[in-house]
Amino acid sequence: MWWVDIGSLQNIHHVIIQYATGNQVWDEDNYQSKYFLGFSVYVSPTPSKEDGVLCFRDTNYTRATIPNPVNITCPYPGRYVIYYNNRTHKPFPDGYSEYAYNDLCEVEVYGCRNLRHYGTNCSIPCPRNCLYGVCDIINGDCTGCVAGYKGRTCNEECNNHKYGLMCKQTCGSCYGGKQCDHVNGSCTNGCEAGLFGDKCDEECLPGVYGNNCQNKCSMNCGVPESCDRKFGECAGGCQKGWLKPNCVTKCHSGTYGQDCTQSCGECIAKEACHYITGACMNGCERGYQGMECKTGPKQSSVTDFWAMIWQENVTQIVMLTNLKEGVKVNCTQYWPENMKARVHGDFVIKNTKEKEYAFYVIRKLTLLSLKKQKKSRVVTQYHYTTWPEHGTPDPLSLVVFHNHVLRTGTNQENAPVVVHCSAGIGRTGTYIALDALYKGGKTTGKINVAEYVKVMRSNRMNMVQTYEQNMVIFLALNEKFKADVKPQRLSDFTENVESLIGDVPANQTVIRKQFEKLLQIRPEYSRHDYKNAIPHASNPNDTVLPLDKFCLYLTSSVGKRGSYINAISVSSFLKNNAFIVSQYPTPEDAVDFLRLLTDHESDTVICLNPLHEIKSSKSWFPSREASKSVVPFTVQYESENESDTDVKITNIKVLNEENQSHPVVVIEPKGPLRADKETQDTSCLRNLVSYSLNISTESPLTILSKDGASLCGVFCAVFNCIQQINMDDSVDVFTTVRQLQTRRPEFCSTQDEFLLVYKTVRDYVETTSENVYFNQ
Repeated sequence: MWWVDIGSLQNIHHVIIQYATGNQVWDEDNYQSKYFLGFSVYVSPTPSKEDGVLCFRDTNYTRATIPNPVNITCPYPGRYVIYYNNRTHKPFPDGYSEYAYNDLCEVEVYGCRNLRHYGTNCSIPCPRNCLYGVCDIINGDCTGCVAGYKGRTCNEECNNHKYGLMCKQTCGSCYGGKQCDHVNGSCTNGCEAGLFGDKCDEECLPGVYGNNCQNKCSMNCGVPESCDRKFGECAGGCQKGWLKPNCVTKCHSGTYGQDCTQSCGECIAKEACHYITGACMNGCERGYQGMECKTGPKQSSVTDFWAMIWQENVTQIVMLTNLKEGVKVNCTQYWPENMKARVHGDFVIKNTKEKEYAFYVIRKLTLLSLKKQKKSRVVTQYHYTTWPEHGTPDPLSLVVFHNHVLRTGTNQENAPVVVHCSAGIGRTGTYIALDALYKGGKTTGKINVAEYVKVMRSNRMNMVQTYEQNMVIFLALNEKFKADVKPQRLSDFTENVESLIGDVPANQTVIRKQFEKLLQIRPEYSRHDYKNAIPHASNPNDTVLPLDKFCLYLTSSVGKRGSYINAISVSSFLKNNAFIVSQYPTPEDAVDFLRLLTDHESDTVICLNPLHEIKSSKSWFPSREASKSVVPFTVQYESENESDTDVKITNIKVLNEENQSHPVVVIEPKGPLRADKETQDTSCLRNLVSYSLNISTESPLTILSKDGASLCGVFCAVFNCIQQINMDDSVDVFTTVRQLQTRRPEFCSTQDEFLLVYKTVRDYVETTSENVYFNQ
């Protein structure tokens, strides 16, 4: 290695090297040429080539082609020009000497003495924002930029929320999403909520929140002065008597207690109760007693209730509360048990019929007046059973319930509908708003929720008590107007189904239009809705994830196993959470599948594929010859039933460490269930569903497919449609699938699966006796 020191850091342009010729002609016969081959040239700020930049390395010259002198372009700043050659890596190319020699005669270095100039005669100053003022000696491009700038000539300020040297540092959260200072990253207009500091990159300290952390958390937080750093929402809710989310506002008049969800009792002169305790400070209205004046009239008031029903000619009662919620009594049972009668004053009330659905109960009550020449009337009670006092119902389920009330009502226009819950304001106001706004919207094409709630409150204080109840009105109306609920009588269904399917191209059928509508209106969930499932989605089979609000969790303890499993609860037409829907477990997850069955007391497993096609089933399903050990469980074969239908039934039992037995019936099709249009034979699916419908169990049915969605949605939809047929002599395939997709949007996500549901229900109706299913 050899170098030349030019005295200081300068902007080099090119280097001319004259190698020794031995005073002979420079050609391939010149013996010096073999020493010159393979040389390199570096420009460096130090005598070490490792600190510099490689300008040139000879890899192509031969003894015949290597020039002498040679002109090397090196447009770099530096102090040392280093000539380097070696012979350390044999074999060498043809013509190379065995040893390297540095027989240099002369090295000439050309460039600008001033690093901050470039161009002809070094007369042009480098751009002002070049790092160290240095630029390319030829074109003036900066070799780097000072903090805050970028571009060839460093004339562009950092943007896209970047700042600093090379624009590589990321801005903090400046207020309004604005760009920070491009040089030092400071936020001149302050910080977004929850952050502080010059660069808005420090989170608010405990106890403060908001823009620049200027606001103090409320003392009324569930954990005093502990709140969300962005918006001040209290961690753990509020103390009693204060409203979410920031706990700085007392309960509105008429409410009190935790989250202001409890309604005041009947305080004297309609005074407001105490916002924390609910106590009526000056006493109760007549007929009420207790600190909160909530102990209602005695049983005798039921007589007045039925007298009002008779007097006002009421034929429909909508009840939105359960008799008890926890230990709290919400309402007296004012009707008799099914097929029994009860006398209240001048009236005999007989319960002649009850129909229990997944989310509500319908009762036919005969009201007989003992005074009015023993005249009688029929009153229908619609009892919504799944609306929690301190929660909200599923909007689509509420829409289905409301539709049932509307379509089965009488034609008496002047007959009022009695609507009640426990306090008569929260749930009652929500339902009345839904009913009135839907009817008004159909007529006028417009709705105004806020205005209607205001009108209701002018007649009865605190109608629609909470923000969540107000949201239910919006969400239910949205579901209602997106697509209405339209059950068809069986006679109409069988007539229309062929026209729906039609002998036309698949993309032109009514079925296709219905399916496209389903895709358009099915729920769209965000990653936040799957936040508990996403960390567990490492299994490549988990292409379908459980929504957090419907996900089931494992409660039993097994070493090194968590509580997560990819399984959700799904309702049938007649029973809430009648199904557990999951996927075939992998061998590693077999123990969790058995925990699922035992923890949730599921005694029936319905497989949608023949198990011999599912290789992983060998990890938990026993053979006739041997039991299966899945620590801490043992699975034993009990018996098998090869029926004449397309269904195979195997009885097994799951034993835990204490040798406690959990019997399970495993049902599987003998052949594959297909959803492709060309091979849609519905007999196997119908037999599988029919067998499942006749199972006598109160426990949930566990449904398994390869991904927990394909064919699961088809099975549940057909199951629910047949239940609807048996209960109501009507069917609504579209709404059935739509309700299932609220739990798992991937259900019936192909047109072939949607068509298979229609065809299976049609074939079921056609093969079932008209004497049983047509009540005409």
